[in-house]
Amino acid sequence: MLKFHQRLLFLLCTIVILSFLALGAIISHVVYNTVSNSQNGDLEHQAQHLLSLYNQEKKSEIVNIAKMKN
Repeated sequence: MLKFHQRLLFLLCTIVILSFLALGAIISHVVYNTVSNSQNGDLEHQAQHLLSLYNQEKKSEIVNIAKMKN
């Protein structure tokens, strides 16, 4: 049978480990959301730029951009 201080130490270690796991999950979620939002903004900006080129009938520039992306 475990003594009181051993049970307390075991409980504290468990709480610390679970806290670090939760903190890691929160940090990875925040990083994922930040990167995802940044990429969405960049893609939206590129789409608006291509749409403005298309509306100005600059299809040769669109073709050049497509060639550079591949």
